[in-house]
Amino acid sequence: MIFYKIKNLLESFKHKHTCSGVIQHHQELRLDIIIAGSLYKMSDSIKEAQSLTLRGELNSKDLEAIRNLNKLDILNLCRIKKVKQIITNSLPQASIEGMKRLRVLVLPELITTDALAVISCRSLREVIIPQKLEILNSGIVYDCRNFNRYVIEEGNMNFSESNGVLLSKDGTKLLSVPCGMKGTYRIPDSVTEIVGGAFLGCTQLNQVLSDKVLLKVANNAFYGCRCSPDIGRDVGIRPF
Repeated sequence: MIFYKIKNLLESFKHKHTCSGVIQHHQELRLDIIIAGSLYKMSDSIKEAQSLTLRGELNSKDLEAIRNLNKLDILNLCRIKKVKQIITNSLPQASIEGMKRLRVLVLPELITTDALAVISCRSLREVIIPQKLEILNSGIVYDCRNFNRYVIEEGNMNFSESNGVLLSKDGTKLLSVPCGMKGTYRIPDSVTEIVGGAFLGCTQLNQVLSDKVLLKVANNAFYGCRCSPDIGRDVGIRPF
């Protein structure tokens, strides 16, 4: 279960050292947001949170309040069922932006997450795919230089991962390479297709290898990446 995983993750962040050497206990909050906007109204009372788990409904003001949580390490949005917007019910672009301390993000499983929803979070390491998530847009994370791993919650029937890279459940589609991946990446032999946005913003990759000559690659699969698609016969994708 998500909460069990979060509990384990918290163990590694259990105590924090301040500059004065005083040990602080990790501040964990779990909140049910019945009326969208309520989180924003309690901004002052949650500003010390280091782990935040939310259920219920959010709006743009609530997302603003989350972005202003400067001490937040872990954000669990698994049980968010609605984000009030003008047109769609989804976690929109730039929802999670510029959060300097955020290390772990659990995506919502009850609503969709738009492309570029998570940007410029320099400490982000892991994005967790919850058990019931069925559809995930490509390119949801961008400009997060230390993001290096997708984690699939046990029991998810729609996704898999290999060395932190997000794949379809059967491993034939390469869906998303963490934009913090560095150096050389070898595409798994099971992959037959690379979807659009799969390598979005992978500016620290300088080589991608594949043994397959016949590999379906979407036109924008390498958008914002240093590598261009020249795949086959174990030939590396050459930098621009």
